[in-house]
Amino acid sequence: MEKKISRRSFLAGGMAAGMLGAASLAGCAPKMKGEADLAATGESSSRETTVIPSSENFEPDYWPEEGTVAFVKDPITDIAEVKEYDVVVCGCGFAGSCVAASLAENGKQVAILEKRATYGANGYSVAAIGDRVHNAMGVEIDKDRFVSDMMSTAGGYRANEGLIRNFVNRSGEAMDWLLDMVGDKISEPTLGTQQMEIGGITWWASDVSFVNDQMAGVIPHVLDYAQSFGSTDLFYETPACQLIQEETGEITGVIAKTTEGQYVQFNAKDGVVLATGGYEHNVERLRKCLRPRDLMCAAWLNMNSENTGDGHEMGLAVGGFEDEYPHCSCTDPSGTPNHTFFGAAMNSFLRVNAQGERFMNEGIPFDYRANSIGNQIGAHCWTLVDGDVLEHLPRINPTAPYTPEEQLETLEADCFKADTLEELAKMIEVDYETLQKSIDRYNALFDAGQDEDFGTPVVSMAPVRTPPFYAVNESIVHLATVCGLQVTKNSEVLSLRNRRPIPGLYAIGNVSGSMFSTTYPHHISAVSLGRCLAMGYVVGRIISGVEQPL
Repeated sequence: MEKKISRRSFLAGGMAAGMLGAASLAGCAPKMKGEADLAATGESSSRETTVIPSSENFEPDYWPEEGTVAFVKDPITDIAEVKEYDVVVCGCGFAGSCVAASLAENGKQVAILEKRATYGANGYSVAAIGDRVHNAMGVEIDKDRFVSDMMSTAGGYRANEGLIRNFVNRSGEAMDWLLDMVGDKISEPTLGTQQMEIGGITWWASDVSFVNDQMAGVIPHVLDYAQSFGSTDLFYETPACQLIQEETGEITGVIAKTTEGQYVQFNAKDGVVLATGGYEHNVERLRKCLRPRDLMCAAWLNMNSENTGDGHEMGLAVGGFEDEYPHCSCTDPSGTPNHTFFGAAMNSFLRVNAQGERFMNEGIPFDYRANSIGNQIGAHCWTLVDGDVLEHLPRINPTAPYTPEEQLETLEADCFKADTLEELAKMIEVDYETLQKSIDRYNALFDAGQDEDFGTPVVSMAPVRTPPFYAVNESIVHLATVCGLQVTKNSEVLSLRNRRPIPGLYAIGNVSGSMFSTTYPHHISAVSLGRCLAMGYVVGRIISGVEQPL
């Protein structure tokens, strides 16, 4: 029991060291101190009063379900039990399960601490390059072009190129490792995207799709593999609350809370890995970190209601720092007023804003489309189609996972429908003459075979001529937050004080940062889960000493 209190430096100030950047926005001139001194004084707490302004003074009327924040700011001293492990992994989603499997197969004793009663699973596509699925289908991706695209579109060159290159270079190896692990226990994966050029944008076929099983069907096999070595203990309903930091700055363990309300200290001889996901269900943090327009969401689709940013706060409290604010997030178009989404809106149908004017290239990737919609007055638009929609769909979206009839069904469930455009304009409170002019122009561009106004490929356009006419009130759908603690190319959490790794602390998945700044790029498919796999695999090998960090 001696180790539970000795030489620990508990860092008070939950919003501490990592928030100095926002503090300077508020006019503060923060002093640079050591991690322990800085957090103990609470100097950087001014970020709590920083609010990102908005031109329309947005106040969302719909928020996700609130989760329970497990992070504890004040030092925890009432330790009921101490457990000893080589590595502690905080979070049991795809990232946490992958790093645990990598650690276990290389001889490490691992504790996985999971907040919920089961593992977390979202999505079904995992980005990889040079793996055997791509090779079997004859798809070769130019790594340099891929990295350049990510750096420019996802990060605006604010990202860590070393991290992105490490992810890209190791993703194929990691995917083959995953496929060996799950074997014939799941359906054979395929590629979810056809690589193509649309409107000057490369849509990369980087996603290996497990669509038949979803990640919910893949993760149990990864956990089984991790536990097959007899060295991995999984603790459900045991959320990580606080990191243990020595006076030297090294992270040596985690304090977690049991269902009985007792605190258990998990010592970690070789390090701690944060894999706690994003903060989609922490409204206070969403307000502080995201653009107000990006919060004007019609639906919040992350299924893990306990993603509250605990790992972010724990990392900040020991001297780490986050990506600059405002953070970007993973979004889609297609949100509807009844707080769901309609599959038909994922297509490149005509959009007009609240004034009835067309405003975008409808053929751009989903994140760009969502950003463009969110940038309109009221952060919404109207999606318009006509009675020939079933004829348009096979042409504009030949690879859709839903039939045209299924897509029409979701559209009709939440739309305005009228026999004339004038009647439709009244329903949606848009000036009829402006709407008719926009539609006439759009139809003429389609007939001419070239969209001179916005550059939408004609093959992706659907003219609006034949009654009945449909209009759907479209807003943003929020999938996940993707910014977090800044890390090295090897996913080591960086110190704000000296920009060097905090010894013994790693962050992977959506609690980690340094990869996205401008947007989450949907034309670069499945990077979110891809980095969970690749960096989980790599970090496990680095901690185990199987390979040296780059």
